[in-house]
Amino acid sequence: MDTVKKSKTLLVVSLVIIVVIAAMAFGRGSLLPGKSLAAETGNSSKLASITNGVQEIETQLPQNGYPVITVQKGVPVKWNLKADATSINSCNGTLVIPEFNIKKDLQPGDNIIEFTPNQSGIIPYSCWMGMINSQINVVDALDKATSSDISNLSVIGGPAKRSGAGCCSLSQ
Repeated sequence: MDTVKKSKTLLVVSLVIIVVIAAMAFGRGSLLPGKSLAAETGNSSKLASITNGVQEIETQLPQNGYPVITVQKGVPVKWNLKADATSINSCNGTLVIPEFNIKKDLQPGDNIIEFTPNQSGIIPYSCWMGMINSQINVVDALDKATSSDISNLSVIGGPAKRSGAGCCSLSQ
């Protein structure tokens, strides 16, 4: 009988652990279908500002991801993605934006990325392997955009494509 009691106790403890892990994952949104790319990356969006007919935006490269940015359609973008040498690794060191045929090898310091979005929506971008993903939110008007507007945007094109095998090691 002692073995049966131990088995039941082990089963109960295992179930409690599973429920706790599931609750933590659900609270982070990991189990919710249709979550946004911004939710996946855990980054909040940074808005561009328009000066002399050009949208300027400056962000910092995090070590384990890419920033989410929000820009206005129809206005040229000049994005300065600043990177510390310690933030660049073998996975995030090359940024790919398929919608604009951009492939940028990142260097320590200023990394200028220029493009002009012509329609509203979400433009996905990623590392060269497609493992670290983020997005560019394109809105009709920066000064009138709300978080609801951004959450209702549709993806333009498709996800950034992988160009290689394996996965990114973020522990470098």
